[in-house]
Order: sequence, then C-alpha cells, then structure tokens
Amino acid sequence: MKKRLFMIVAASLAAASCTPKGQGEEASLDLSPASLFFAAEAASPQEVAVRAVGVGWEYKLAGSASEWVEVTADHEKGILTVAVADNPRDERRTASLTVGAVGGSGIKAKAKTVTIVQESSSAPVVYSVAVDPASLTFRAEGAPAQEVTVTTRGEGLAWSVETEEAARGWITVTVDGGRFTVAVSDNPDTVERAGKITVVPSVESVAPKVVRVVQQEKVIPPSLAVELSNGATPEEGFVFNYLGENWNYSIDIRAVNVDWGYRVEYDSAATDWITLRRNDISDRVGLMVLLNNNRNESPEPRTGRIVIYTGEEGIGPFVVTVTQTGKPEFQSTITESVEMEALAGTRAIVYPNNEKRDFPYTQWEVALWNGTMEYMANVGRYTGSGELLKLTLATNPIAGNEEGVYRIPDGTYRLVPNFDTKNEDGTSVMPEPFTVSGGERGLWNHPQTAKATWYLRMRDGKYNGEEARITGGTLTVTGAEDGTYRLVWDLVSDAMYRVTGSYEGPLALEVVG
Repeated sequence: MKKRLFMIVAASLAAASCTPKGQGEEASLDLSPASLFFAAEAASPQEVAVRAVGVGWEYKLAGSASEWVEVTADHEKGILTVAVADNPRDERRTASLTVGAVGGSGIKAKAKTVTIVQESSSAPVVYSVAVDPASLTFRAEGAPAQEVTVTTRGEGLAWSVETEEAARGWITVTVDGGRFTVAVSDNPDTVERAGKITVVPSVESVAPKVVRVVQQEKVIPPSLAVELSNGATPEEGFVFNYLGENWNYSIDIRAVNVDWGYRVEYDSAATDWITLRRNDISDRVGLMVLLNNNRNESPEPRTGRIVIYTGEEGIGPFVVTVTQTGKPEFQSTITESVEMEALAGTRAIVYPNNEKRDFPYTQWEVALWNGTMEYMANVGRYTGSGELLKLTLATNPIAGNEEGVYRIPDGTYRLVPNFDTKNEDGTSVMPEPFTVSGGERGLWNHPQTAKATWYLRMRDGKYNGEEARITGGTLTVTGAEDGTYRLVWDLVSDAMYRVTGSYEGPLALEVVG
C-alpha cells in the first residue's frame, strides 16, 4: 500500500448486486469485527466479514475518510478489505465504514458500522506556512510591484491565494512558484486604503496567513488660486468711485493643502478705508471687498493692496490692488445746458407734521418727467425713456388734516446745500422753509431712489449714467384755485450748466403719515 492513496469512487459509495443467500430465511446483516485498529505507519490491510441473509448489501465511508482509507469489496465471499495510509499527524484519527442492506426483505435489516481507528505518528510530519513580508505598503501613484515569499513545511503541502472581494478592483496577485507578486493601481482618493491577501494551505490543520496591503492616499500638491469677481487680474484689481459705495467686489480663493492669510496695506496717508469680510463657501473662500462709504475727499486717487500670502515657497504672495478715484471737480455727467419740455408725468410726496413728526418745516418731494416714462408704484421704479427731474424742497410747517388736502405754498424757493449736511458739531442742519435741497451723491441707485435734487435721463427703462447734480438756482411755485400749479425752474448743476423748464397742471399727491 502506498503512503498516499488516490480517491476511488467506490470508497465513497460502492453498491453490490448479488444473489442473496439463505432465501426463505429471516433477513439479517452482520459484520465482524465491529472495530479495526491500525498502526500509524506501514499498517497491513484488515478484513471485515459480511454475513447477509435474505438481502444484498452496500458500503459507504463517512465524511472525508476516503482521503486516507481505501476499501475493496468481495461480494461473493462477503469480505471488505480495509487499508489505510500512513498517519503523518501526532494525533489519532478515526473513520466510519457503514454497511447497509439492499433488496429483498432485507430492507428492514439495520445497517451496521465498523469503526476504523489509526494511531498517531511517533514521528509526525509538521506542516506550516509562513509569508515574508506579512505587510506591504505602496505609494499612491506609480507604485512598483512587490513580492511575497511563501515558505512551507510538510510533504505535499500546497497553497493558494485569495484577495478579499473589496480590494479586487485595485490589487492584482500573480503566483510564481514559491512566491507571489502584488501590484496595485493608482489610488485616486485622498484617503489611505487597505486590503487583505490570504494564503490558504491545502491542509486544513494549518492556519491561513494574511498579508495586509496598504496604499497611501493621493497627495495633491499645495496650490492657491485667486480670482477677482470683476474678471480683472490682481494687478488691475478693483476700482471704487470716490464715494466708497459698497459695490459687489469679491476675491475668490481656492486653497489646496496650504494655509494662507491676508493683510491690507495702504499707499495713502489715510488708512482703514478698505474693509474685508470673509465668507467660507464649501471648497473655497470669498473675500468681500468693501469701502463702507469711506469717501476720498481728495481730488487725487488713493490706492491700497490686499496681500494674500502662504507659508509655502513659490506659492504667492498675491497682491490685489484697490484704487479709489479722487473726488471729481463736479459729479454731473451732462456738460451742456438742458431745457425740459412736454412734461406730463408727475408724482409728489408730502410729510405733514403729526403726533410723531413736529418740525419747523414740511418736506416735499416732487418728480416730473416726459417721454414714455412711467412710475410703477408696486415696485417703486421708473420705466421707459425720457427725462426726469427730482426735487426735494422745504416749506413752512403744515399740520396734517383729516381732509388730506395739502398745497405747496406759492413762492420762490432757492437752492441750498443738501438737507443732510452736518453742522460742525455733527448735528443735522435744519432745513429752512422755501428752500430746495441740493443734490448730493450717496448710496442710492439712479433713478429709483435718487435723493434730493437731480436731473436724470433714462433709455428703455435703464439709467444710462446721464445726470446733472443740481446745486444752485431757483424754483418758483404758483398755485391756481382749481388745485393746479405752475412750476418754473432755473437750476444750475455743479458743472455750472443750466437746467430750465416749466410745468402747468396737477400733481399726483401721496401723503406720508
């Protein structure tokens, strides 16, 4: 008998087809002996006698016993010959050989079992498997393949490798003799990933070995990108008018793996006129650039810089220039005299004194326009094309009345500085009756919310920048008994051009309580 036995089909299930002996006798099935004992090495085959009365018989080895037990049957003689391979292990092993009845009345005969026992080896074969190295680390991109050496002990011990399912998409294993090669694809993510390769021995008693594979995260090189909301380069930067109005300027900053900061520097004697507000937006940061109405009263422009810096060599600094224009000689963009004609649209607002308001004057706002212009009260805007004259004037104090009847007092009103002018002590100047507030540019969008007295032009519902800031002249008001007015104006812009015209008719009046 060879040390290693091949699997035989008859060992797992062998069926006999023979003529049952003892026809007419009561069916029975007996085996002798009920147990077989074998030495660990060079054990001789042993026989089991099968006595069947009135039945045929078959035999079967349980479980995986056929790996070391070989059975041959002689149905004519009623003999089973059992042989075993050498036991290489240091522990006793057992197997079960079952003989069952088939055919005839023996279907009622109980199956019989022979227990096969083989002693442990006095010099057992030691099986083991080792891997070197037990862990592999790969860089994120362009990593070369690495080898793992598998060392085994024990005759006939083989092995195979299994990669865990979650890692099969990026780990490739190639077996070559007593080693295997591990290759990985590039890691596209910025987090580390890991997987396991298991070396599985062919002998169940030998524990598998695990090789851990780690691939480092993708490292994105540090970078900082700066983009201006107006599309300009950092050197061109932002340009604010002398009024310091809060325009929608911002710096879009995208930082990757780098820390950064910013500071403001000034070229002018005046400082702190640039304000920055940080707004974190997912993967980027927006720096709002504001002047917060800090006016440049000098005719010369002034400049500052927003410096965005990092601690990385070769990244930055980025310098964004901020320029504020000087105060112009005049604000008007119309540099010619204007005579307004064919005025048809009107709107007047009065603020009479009441329980909440008790001033030594009453303020009126009057708007006159021509062309296709209209005022949309629901949105507070003008549409169409044409000329618009907006006047703010003060009359003698007028008290509120239940009838809601109010009239602009007759008289000649003279232009004075804007009503919002401050005294030297910082208090507001109190308007005098029969005066018109001079235009003063502020935080407002022409022509919807223009303040005080201005002449403006619109084209197709849009203010196109044509304007005259009224700073001098007179307005004459004459009322008629039918409630209509005659208004005549001879005004002067800050550019020293005249704006003249007249209007006769009613005024559409709104009363603010």
